[in-house]
Amino acid sequence: HPAIFRKILRQVEALDPDFIVSMGDLVEDGGDFQQWEDFYFRPAAQVINHIPLISTLGDHEGDGDRGELFRYFFLKKEDVDSQWFAFRYGNTHFVSLDYRHPADNKMIDWYRQELIPDNARWKFVFMHRPCFNLGGHRAYWGQPLWPKLFRDNRVDMVFAGHSHQYERFFPMRPAGQPDSWPVTYITTGGAGAGLYEINPHPDVEKSAVVHHFIYIRVHRNTLQYTVYDTSGSEIDHLKILKKQGRYAADYLKTVQAQEKVDLMTMFACAISNSLRQVPQTDRPALYELQLRPVAGEDVSFEISLTGESGEAYRMEPFRGVLRGRKVLRKSVPIFSKMKVQVGKWGDMKPELRLQAKFKSSFGENELTGGAIEYWPEEKNQ
Repeated sequence: HPAIFRKILRQVEALDPDFIVSMGDLVEDGGDFQQWEDFYFRPAAQVINHIPLISTLGDHEGDGDRGELFRYFFLKKEDVDSQWFAFRYGNTHFVSLDYRHPADNKMIDWYRQELIPDNARWKFVFMHRPCFNLGGHRAYWGQPLWPKLFRDNRVDMVFAGHSHQYERFFPMRPAGQPDSWPVTYITTGGAGAGLYEINPHPDVEKSAVVHHFIYIRVHRNTLQYTVYDTSGSEIDHLKILKKQGRYAADYLKTVQAQEKVDLMTMFACAISNSLRQVPQTDRPALYELQLRPVAGEDVSFEISLTGESGEAYRMEPFRGVLRGRKVLRKSVPIFSKMKVQVGKWGDMKPELRLQAKFKSSFGENELTGGAIEYWPEEKNQ
């Protein structure tokens, strides 16, 4: 939606930032040259002619032409299949990761070399797909490797897009590692496209379904973080202080156990995948469920249809225990009770959703997954 993007950029311009960082998906089809003109260059022209805009690769740019036009516009010196980069500005180090390669040793080694010798006072990572995300796509990128890498290199904030919403988690670290570095994860995907639902939860400090942008001011040991909507109204604010390279006590008091959020995000992702068949009254669609272990915890669970979906579909609740470090895979049959209609983008009517209830040493939780879509090819969240 170029008009919304233009409106946000006007608000940004009024704040006179040194530069702008985007989480990607600036266009719908990265291989369509005209879309770059209509969706990005024309609405942004009066701002990017004097304020630099730096973007990470989004899946809409990556899927369209493997990122060729994105590379041409933003990263002329980078290989099309390895679009990761970093830069230093003042006392802050910025690292952009390529969402396509969460397990690529080349990117992992580059990241380690980039940050290990670094003495920056503040460190930010930005990429397209979130490591933690309870609304929208319920993404679960790079787990469990990358959150550990972020902690080990004392990254302050990790920004991502992909889900069209705003979501800021409390800073988190493993409960069994009280001296490790806490990291704050943020989903900011609200610069113009249609918005997605949120999934409010106590582990999320702030979430909103709103077009927005984040304004960050860094001065020595102080970080001021403010989120504005398209009218300029404030919807979130955070102030972080450091002393001798450590966070102030008030910020550390808000730190949450990462294992708890890991479980929430893992289940949210597991019950929000797409189907390769459309459920019928006499022939089921098989939902491919995959539950990954978290910190070696034994977790009892039940996965079932939501109450509303139970009126249109049939599925036996799946109960079990996720034990130790073993991945659990299960094909769960889902029948329909009526004719199911499928839209252009795979959306099914009546809507189909699953819910998960689970219990671990971190307590009992329940959540609802995203609307399940029909997609004949595997959709990688």
